[in-house]
Amino acid sequence: MNNLLKSSFWVALSSIVTRLSGLIVLPILARQLDPTGLGLYNLVQNTVQTSDNLSRVGADAAIHRNGAQYQVIGHKAIGRLFGVGACLTIVTAGLIASSLWFYKTEIASIWLGEPRIEPWLGLTAFITIVTAIGNPSWFYMVALQAFRAYSIRTSAIAIFGAIATIILTWQFGLAGALWGLGFTALIQALLGWWLILPILKEKGIYLRFDRFIPEARSILSFGLPFYASNFLGSFIALPLLGYVSRTGGIEQLGYLRVAQSLSQLVSFLPTAIAPVIISTLSASLAADAAEYRQVKSIHLRTLWLLILLLSTITCFSLEFLIPTLFGTNYREAILLSRLTIWITAMSSISGIFSQYVISAGRTRTIALVQTIALVINVALAIWLIPTYGSTGLLIAQAIAALFTAIAYISPALSDLILEDRHRLSILTALSFILVITTFFMSIFVKSAIVNLILMLIIINLFLLIPSQFIFSSKEKEIFLLLAKRKVKKLQSR
Repeated sequence: MNNLLKSSFWVALSSIVTRLSGLIVLPILARQLDPTGLGLYNLVQNTVQTSDNLSRVGADAAIHRNGAQYQVIGHKAIGRLFGVGACLTIVTAGLIASSLWFYKTEIASIWLGEPRIEPWLGLTAFITIVTAIGNPSWFYMVALQAFRAYSIRTSAIAIFGAIATIILTWQFGLAGALWGLGFTALIQALLGWWLILPILKEKGIYLRFDRFIPEARSILSFGLPFYASNFLGSFIALPLLGYVSRTGGIEQLGYLRVAQSLSQLVSFLPTAIAPVIISTLSASLAADAAEYRQVKSIHLRTLWLLILLLSTITCFSLEFLIPTLFGTNYREAILLSRLTIWITAMSSISGIFSQYVISAGRTRTIALVQTIALVINVALAIWLIPTYGSTGLLIAQAIAALFTAIAYISPALSDLILEDRHRLSILTALSFILVITTFFMSIFVKSAIVNLILMLIIINLFLLIPSQFIFSSKEKEIFLLLAKRKVKKLQSR
C-alpha cells in the first residue's frame, strides 16, 4: 500500500503539471486560431493520437504487466520482452507513417472527410514515427516502477511543449501550433531514452532480440485482444469526427476540443496512476492475493470519490470558466463540456475496472466488452449526428460508456468482499444523484454566487460521506497513520 501511494504521488505530480500546461496552452490557441482553426488542430492532434495507439499492437500492455514481475521472470526474459516489444511498436509505426504519407489525399478526403487536413498528414507521419521511437522508454519506466524518472520526463515534456507551442502559434498561427506537436515528440523521444538507459544498466537488463518470433508471438497473444478493441475504436473515432465536421461545420470540432480540455480536470488522476496500479497489482497478485484485493478495493473507492468531486465542481464552474478562458465565441461548448465531463467520469471508472482485468491477464474480456461498446457507439452516432451534430456524438459515447462500466463489474470486482460491494453501491447511487443535479441545476441556476454555494455544500458532503459510509474504521486509521508519517517526514527535513 505504501509503495502504491509513493508511486502514485510521482505520477500524479507529473499529471498535474501536464494538465496545467494544457489548460494554459489551449485557451491561447483558442483565441489565436478561432473555432475553425482549433477544429483543424483538434483533427490533426486526434490523428496523431490514433496513429500512436495503433502502433502499439498491444506490446505496451504486455510490457506493463509482465515487466512488473522482472524479479520473478528473470533479467534475460525481460530484456527479450523489452527488445522485441520495442521492435514491434516501431515497425508498426513505420507502416502507419508510410500509409499517411503515400495516401494523404484518400485519407483526408474519404476517411476523415476533411480535405483541409491533407497538407498536414506528412507532419502527422513524422510525429507518428518519432513518438513510436520514444514510446518504449516510457513502457520500460512503468514496468520497472521507475516512477520518479517517469514523472521527470513527463513534466519536462509538458513544460517544453507548452512553451514551444505558445511561441510557435504566436509567430506562425495554425502551422506553428502543429509544428509544436512535432518538436515536442522529438524532445520526448530523446529525453525518454536518456533517462531509461541508466536505469536498465543499473538493473542489469539489456535489450535482446534472440528468439524473436516466439517472443513476438507471446507478446501478441497477450496484447492483441486488448489492442484489437483499441484498434477498432481508434479506427472509427476519426471518421466520426469528420462526420461531425461535414454535418455541423469544422468549428464543432473546436467546441469539442474545448470540452475535452476541461474534462481532463476529471480524468488526470486515474489516467496518471493507471500504469502504477497495473504494475503494482500485477506484482502483488503474484505475491499475495489478499493484498491484491485490499489495494484494489481502496484504490477504486478513493479514485471514484475524487472523480465525482472533480466532475461536480467543474460542471458548476462551466458558465464562468469557458467565457473567461476561451472567450465568448465558445459559449456553445458549455453543454458539450458538461456532457463530456460525465462521459469522462464514466470512462475513467470503467478504465479503472479494465486495469484490474488487465492485471489478472484477462485481455480477451476487455476485447469483447470494448468491441460491443464500439458497435453501440458507432450505430448510435451515425443515427444521431445528422440531427444533433456534436451533441449526438456525445450522447452515443455516453450510452457506450455506461454499457462498458456495467459490463466490467463482474470480471473486475467479483472477488471483493460483501462489505466493499455495499460501499460501492452507495457510490453508484451518489454518482447518479450528482449527474442529475448538475444538469438540472444548469437549467435554473445561472448565478455564479449560487453555483459557489452549491459547490461548498457538495464539498462538505464529500467530506462527510466517506467518513461515514465509504471507508471502514480500519482503513481510516491506515490513512491517518500514513498522513502522520508523511507530516513527520516533512518536518524532519
